[in-house]
Amino acid sequence: MARWSLANAVRTAFRRRLRSVVRRWRAAARRPRGRRAPTALGPALERLREPLLSTSPEPEQMAVAVLREALRLTGSAWGYVTALDQPSGRSAVLCSCGVPSGQRISAAQRDRRGTVLTVRVAAGGRPAGEIVVARPADAAPGEGLLRTLAAFYGAALERHNALRRAAAALREKEVLVREVHHRVKNNLQVISSLLSLQASRVTDEGALRILAESQGRVRAMALVHEQLHRSGHIDSVDFGEYVKRLAASLFSSYGVDSARISLVIDAGGARLPIDLAVPCGLIVHELVSNALQHAFPGGRPGEIRIVMRRAPAGVPTRFAWTLAVSDNGVGFANGLPAGGSLGLRLVEIFTEQLNGALSVHSDGGAEFRVTFPERPRDEQGDQPL
Repeated sequence: MARWSLANAVRTAFRRRLRSVVRRWRAAARRPRGRRAPTALGPALERLREPLLSTSPEPEQMAVAVLREALRLTGSAWGYVTALDQPSGRSAVLCSCGVPSGQRISAAQRDRRGTVLTVRVAAGGRPAGEIVVARPADAAPGEGLLRTLAAFYGAALERHNALRRAAAALREKEVLVREVHHRVKNNLQVISSLLSLQASRVTDEGALRILAESQGRVRAMALVHEQLHRSGHIDSVDFGEYVKRLAASLFSSYGVDSARISLVIDAGGARLPIDLAVPCGLIVHELVSNALQHAFPGGRPGEIRIVMRRAPAGVPTRFAWTLAVSDNGVGFANGLPAGGSLGLRLVEIFTEQLNGALSVHSDGGAEFRVTFPERPRDEQGDQPL
């Protein structure tokens, strides 16, 4: 009897053990179906990388791509994605599949259509909408997958919003910078008008010449800001176009016939920031003015050449730019004036401002060559603010 009882106990324990093993086997057999979705999540996120992160699509386009992957991951036949408007607190359906466009699923519809999964989307720590999908009741749970997908979608929305805010700030900055250039140009024109008004009350020829030269320098600076205000660039000047307008103004001021003295400009499409363009423009102003006044006496014909060159890429040099102003006039018969004229002294000052070097040659005319680095002197810390 004891032996029979022991056999029954052994059989009972074996059955229990067997049932436990069967339960674990069945659980293990079901587990791969639940784990296939995470392996499918990787390709889903890779497919979403292009429409969500590589470009900057509209939220509606992003929502369509996210809903497509949500339905594919959960095996659902219908669903929709909503967006929350932060100022009003209202949500709207961005896209839907299997439901009327722009409508949500009511409670009764959810009961008839099966289990409904709703996952909230957050962007920048704030609610941004929901992903709502439905699937058959016997399908594997997919809430964890949707949460991961919603987190990826929320990060993409946050990036999109940040880019939009940055673009708006950039547009605002451009408007402000253009307004600054416009006001600076207007103020310089006021100064030019004051000099002109003062010149109208002066009879001394020397004083008139000094006022006219000062007025020309002010116009040269105003021309830079005018070009920056009108062009599509707010941080750089087309130096060739700038010098062309500057030289035309000088030819008109001195009443020089362009058929007698020709002008050749070779800037090679150079673009200079304002802190380089202003001193370079003033240098050109002084040198062209000097050539028009002294290089071609007695109606002598000739040519003035302005060249701006950038050092070739890969060539080690401290000076990135070379500005050359030359003419084929009479040159300096007696050498440069002792102590230098005011115009030449200004050229030296502007060259120092560029942290550059000036060389002068007079052989069958005159050539002034200014070489300077990529950045002006104050940006390199060579002079105090």
